Amino acid sequence: MKRALPILIISVLLLAGCSEEGDDDNDVQVILIEDDDDREPEDNTTQDDALQIDLFIVVHCEPGNLPQTTEYPDRYWPALELAVRNADEFGMRLNILMNPQWATYIMDDPERRILVRKWCDSGHEIGLHHHGPHAGSWNGYTDQEEFASNPKYIGDMEDCMDLMMQVPKSGKIRVAGVQDQDAELDYPGGISYDVDGGAGGTDDLVSVPDEVTWNGHTMTHLSHGKYGGGSEIDLTIPEIETAMDDMEEGEVMGLVFHAFEFDSNPDDIVNLFRVLNDRGVHSRSVPDIINGLGQ
Repeated sequence: MKRALPILIISVLLLAGCSEEGDDDNDVQVILIEDDDDREPEDNTTQDDALQIDLFIVVHCEPGNLPQTTEYPDRYWPALELAVRNADEFGMRLNILMNPQWATYIMDDPERRILVRKWCDSGHEIGLHHHGPHAGSWNGYTDQEEFASNPKYIGDMEDCMDLMMQVPKSGKIRVAGVQDQDAELDYPGGISYDVDGGAGGTDDLVSVPDEVTWNGHTMTHLSHGKYGGGSEIDLTIPEIETAMDDMEEGEVMGLVFHAFEFDSNPDDIVNLFRVLNDRGVHSRSVPDIINGLGQ
C-alpha cells in the first residue's frame, strides 16, 4: 500500500500588497504536519513512461533593496527552507540560484551552512543569480568600472564568487543566471551552465541545450518558463502538461520561481510538485540532466 503524502495546512494572512520583488509585510505560514527525515519520497514513475521527461526547476533568491545588509535573505530564508522541504517530499531536486547576500547570510550561521550542504548531498544545486547594476535591484557587485563609485557598490565579481563558492559543499558554482545587459561584462568564469528566460511564456518552457558565450565564457545554455507568481507571464499547469505531452527526445523543460513567491503562493508551487509527481516526473539539477543526455 502506498503511504499517504503529508497533509499541508496553508494559512495566508495578507497585511499589505506584494511588490514585484516581494519586499512586503505578508505573513505567510505553511505548516508541514508530518516531518519525518527518514521518509522516502513517493515515486510514481512506471516503466510505461516511454520518454523520460528531463525537467529542471530554478529558484531565484533576490538581493533586496539594501544590498549591504542581509535583511532580504533573513526575511525569505524560512520560505526557501520550506520550499526545499516540500520539494524533497515530492522527489524534486531544485537549482537554487542565489545573489551573494544569501551566501553571506548562510555563512554567518553554522546551522544554515550545515543545512545547505545537506541539500547539496541530496541532489539540490547551489548556483549564482547575479543582479548587476542594470537589474531591478542591484546586489552591489560588478566589474563595470563606472559603478565602482556608486554608494551601493560592494565589490567586483571576483569578490562575489569568493563568497558564493563558500556555500556548496563542493566549493564550485556550476549554474548561473545573469540578465543580458550585465552578462556582457559581469558573467564570471568557471560557470558551465547558463539558464535564463521567463518573460517568453511557453516559448521559454522547453529548449534544446546549446552554447552561449558571455564575457568571453562559453557555456551550455537552457531556458526556463516562469511559474508561481500569479502574473500574466506565469505559466499554468495545463500549459506545462500540454508542453510535456509534446516533448521530444533531447528536449529539456525548465521552470523558475522566486523564494518570495513561495512565501506568497506556497499552495500553487506545492501543487505543481504534486502534479509532476503524479505524472512520474521529477526535476533534477541542470548538471545531472546535461550529463545524462544521450546516455
